[in-house]
This record gives sequence, C-alpha cells and structure tokens, in this order.
Amino acid sequence: MLPLALLVALAAHPVQLEVRPCVAALTVRDAPSVNGKRLGVITARSRLRLTGRRSAPERLSLTVDRDVPAPLMFSPEDAWLEVLVDGDGGARTGWVFGGLVCRPRLVSDDTKVSLVGWSKEGHLAFLEYALDSFACGSGAPQTLRIVDPTSGTQQFELYDGCPAAELLVSRREEIDRALTAHGIALTWDVSFSQPTGLTAEFKRADCAKRQYRGCPAAVVFQAQRRAGFTVSLFPQSVDDAGGYPRVVPFALLAHDGQDYALVRVLSSELEHRVYAVRLKAASP
Repeated sequence: MLPLALLVALAAHPVQLEVRPCVAALTVRDAPSVNGKRLGVITARSRLRLTGRRSAPERLSLTVDRDVPAPLMFSPEDAWLEVLVDGDGGARTGWVFGGLVCRPRLVSDDTKVSLVGWSKEGHLAFLEYALDSFACGSGAPQTLRIVDPTSGTQQFELYDGCPAAELLVSRREEIDRALTAHGIALTWDVSFSQPTGLTAEFKRADCAKRQYRGCPAAVVFQAQRRAGFTVSLFPQSVDDAGGYPRVVPFALLAHDGQDYALVRVLSSELEHRVYAVRLKAASP
C-alpha cells in the first residue's frame, strides 16, 4: 500500500506530499490495463489520492500529444497505480498508468522536489523545480539530479529550461537511460520520520575564504552534528545585504533504515539549489 498524502511540520516550513498527473488529462480505468473500461479523466491540476499499485511494472508504448510542441512517442516502464476517483455516486477506485503520473512531490514554501528513485547503494534521484520566473507560463525550469548523499557528490544533472511538459515525460527516454546507468529504481513510496530540531550550520566568513566553492556547511539533528557537506555559491551573493546566502533543511526522508535531509541552499533571491545529505548515526 502507498502512503496517502500527508503533512509534515518542519520548524516553520510545512511540507506537503503531492502527486499529480504529468499531462493535461489522464484516463482512469477499472482495471490495470489499457483494455480496462474507462471510468473517467483526471486533469493535470488534480492531486491524486493513491491507495495502492500493481507490484510488477509494465512497459507501454504511448503517444503524448498534449502540453508538448509535437507528439512524443515513448515506451516507459512503470507501475499501474490505484487511485480514488470522485464521481456522482461518491469516491471509487480506478487505475492509471504511472508512466504519465508525476512522482511524489514535496512542497515547502517556494521549493518543490519530486522524488524519482533510489539505488541499492542509497543514491537518490530527484527532480528540482526552480523558482518560477514566469517565463515558462504555468511551468518552471526543472533539473533532474542523481546524487550520492554520503559523499555529497552529484553524479548526473539534466536541466530543462522551459519545459512544455514535465521533464519525466518530455525527456523520459533520456532520463531512463541515466537512471539505468546509475542503478536507480523508480519509487512511489515516500517515508518521513518525525524530526525535531533539524537545522543547518553555515558561516558566510568561511565561505568567503574559499572563494565561494567548497563552502562548508553541516546538518544538525537533535542537537548533534549529523552530516557535513559543501556548497557552491555565486560570488555576488556572499556580500548581499538582503540576507543571502542561506542554508535551510526542509525535509527529512527515511529510506532503508537511514535518514536523509533535503537541504535548500539559497545563493540569492532568485538562485537556489537542493542538496540531499545522508545523516550519520547519533552518538551514544
């Protein structure tokens, strides 16, 4: 079973788990099959209430002709998802193909991150949504990142400036190749622990000495320093009078017995980046 949408309070930063279609409209069927009876349609702005999924993923050949400049033909491998659908007779369950549904999205203030998947080694793939510059209509630039949260290194990056559709749809085949190369398996399961006292340590002076690259930062959890990592900033941001740069943890994930902090680094009013950091075990 999948977790339902939930709210997690992290200090003053509420985080909401959100799942929605990646295309303009998504057909809901009475069985996990393209031959299932059509029950209705879910629109792009609708949030999905997930109740389960079919265990074995399937590969379907699809043509997407909405929200893109030209039809896209691709064959994603993904699970069928069971969702609750509102109708005249009340809510009932139906099935949608996960290849056209966005991954679980964490929303915290102006930060949006979709968790794409994990590798056996604990490497994480996620989609980071940039601050909306209003240059992309209703969308915002997206970046796929594959990171090693233990070493703090980024292994892969794919940027899409003004997407006509969600990155997982518009460049799905390219993304699938990258995920396969790094051993990433797609996931729909997102687990949160209940954190208290999740903060970050960051000194602007230490960053200036290092010419804005390799700036030291740390995550503090339950009064203990649980992870150290480095960030890179734009040079002009270090002396900015508006209070930048800032390092703010905004979500704590649990996966395979380990805790991971998602940290937002704001270099300026318009520039930010999300880091994933694995937390060390607490000292006795």
